[in-house]
Amino acid sequence: MAAFDYPKNEGVAFVEQEELIAIRRQLHQIPEIGLEEKETQAFLLNEIDKMKQPYLQVRTWQTGILVFIEGKNPQKTIGWRADIDGLPIQEEVVSAFQSKRPGFMHACGHDNHITMVLGAARLLAQRKDELKGKVRLIFQPSEEL
Repeated sequence: MAAFDYPKNEGVAFVEQEELIAIRRQLHQIPEIGLEEKETQAFLLNEIDKMKQPYLQVRTWQTGILVFIEGKNPQKTIGWRADIDGLPIQEEVVSAFQSKRPGFMHACGHDNHITMVLGAARLLAQRKDELKGKVRLIFQPSEEL
């Protein structure tokens, strides 16, 4: 088994690694600076919509997104936050998924942060009945301003 090949266990929530890698690479190509993250927001809303669950509530504020997942114990709440903005820096590394926006890139890992929180949302959506509290997922715009 390779270092990053994780077994699929019956009855255990699982998010496809290759799909998350593809999502991160797509996000890496569309960096947007603070409060201009319109394409990023649309991309994320589309991914969240694929999870369509009656208990999954989504709210937006400017280019940010809040996802609410309600579990069994409303007294406990946990949150995860991901910054969604890029930086006004020219990407110099050539790759198949480099920034499509000249002069902008995800230079400090926000594309990874977004993907991790989106992956957590998918896992939590699969295991909603096991949640003992409330979950808040925050996709924060404009962290770098």
